[in-house]
Amino acid sequence: MGAGFSHNKVYKKSSKNTKQILFNQLLKENEGILSKVVNQFIASEYDRKDFKQEIIYQLWKSYDSFSGRSKFSTWMYRVSLNTALKYLKKKKKIISSIGIDENLLQKIDVKHTRLRNKQN
Repeated sequence: MGAGFSHNKVYKKSSKNTKQILFNQLLKENEGILSKVVNQFIASEYDRKDFKQEIIYQLWKSYDSFSGRSKFSTWMYRVSLNTALKYLKKKKKIISSIGIDENLLQKIDVKHTRLRNKQN
């Protein structure tokens, strides 16, 4: 999106299909942010794909709240980061409630990733 582009003006006048196209374009332009957050928080390659979809879902779900007062990339980073923090908090709560050792899970996750990489 070039200089002088007003996301808010375009968005407010858009049909649902146009909004989806605009969202996909902005998502593609800022793919690096999404990858950065996913790679920072999720160790397993398998889990990364699922988590990336969860972030995209949360971005789409909250897209109507994007007002255009900040850059889309800033908004996208905040939503992605909040989604990651909620995910980790939920995961930690589940792990502690069933009494699984987190170090053991990390070792299993690393071995699983290695096995998947060998198979590919």
